[in-house]
Amino acid sequence: PAPCVPTYTTVTHPAVGHYETQVISQAWDEPVYARKIVGGHTGRVYNSLDEFDNQDEDGNYSVKDVQVDTIHHDAVTQQVWVVDQQAWTETVASGC
Repeated sequence: PAPCVPTYTTVTHPAVGHYETQVISQAWDEPVYARKIVGGHTGRVYNSLDEFDNQDEDGNYSVKDVQVDTIHHDAVTQQVWVVDQQAWTETVASGC
């Protein structure tokens, strides 16, 4: 009988991995300021001179920058492919 001659096949295995979230910039809060009337005695913030005039606890006032709001900025992210196992090729014999 003739000797067995195997057939060789090349098998390519793709890379194995997963996606991870990568942070490009962190979330942050931006304070928003407005010029406001601030009572000299109590430190109370008044929305108008009329509001200040209709009270009797503060005798004087100053105008200051007061934080009136906060704007939240979400983090900026992207999905990144992380390789857990590199792609590889093997030669497999068959036919005998």
